[in-house]
Amino acid sequence: MSNKRYAVVSCLNDDIVNALARYGFIPVKVKPYRGQIGDPESTHADMQILTVNNTVVLLRNNTEFNSRVLPLLNDKRVVYTEKEISEFKYPDCIKLNVLIVGNSAVLNLAHADRNVIQTLDGYDLINVNQGYAKCCCAVVDDHSIITSDESICKAASDNNIDCLKITSGFIELCDKYYGFIGGCSFKSDNDTLVFTGDITAHPDFDRIHNFCRERCVRIHSLIDKPLYDVGGIIII
Repeated sequence: MSNKRYAVVSCLNDDIVNALARYGFIPVKVKPYRGQIGDPESTHADMQILTVNNTVVLLRNNTEFNSRVLPLLNDKRVVYTEKEISEFKYPDCIKLNVLIVGNSAVLNLAHADRNVIQTLDGYDLINVNQGYAKCCCAVVDDHSIITSDESICKAASDNNIDCLKITSGFIELCDKYYGFIGGCSFKSDNDTLVFTGDITAHPDFDRIHNFCRERCVRIHSLIDKPLYDVGGIIII
């Protein structure tokens, strides 16, 4: 089995791609979904791939991306969504946007794909109205998350998941919208939470730092620039 670690990441942010390579990952760039340029979400990793234990879920007929990812998966099981997405728009584009926290899966069940639900068999499904569940949250450990989304924070608390509620904003995305903390972070291993930019500049940094430290999780900033929502970074 290969010990190489691949980081699936948007093609739009060369600084972050290069920083991932320096950090020890082999970047796999996500190009606009089926050539649909114009919306940064079409390059977001958490919209085109989902990992659930040893299973990887991919969008059906996402030919260009899937053909590059499949050879990297080794012995992982591969599942495709039941339906393909013709146009990359909400809510179709959120079919793989599932937040996995320990044995819980947080998602908008109204727009869930049937094959994704089957892949989550054995998980406690937590329904939320927020379609961008994974985008919204940084997973600290199997029992803890950080988010600015009030509804997810309430759902987490109702299901015995510790939640640190932070201030909305202060994460770049595009001219129209601000980004989310899940889109600018990922766990590189069990004890390190990595951010795409300078997490110390966030107004809630002290609270974030203390929350992570209490759970023996370290914080690392990839580059010395403002936090940027790249659509998550998926490690395979």
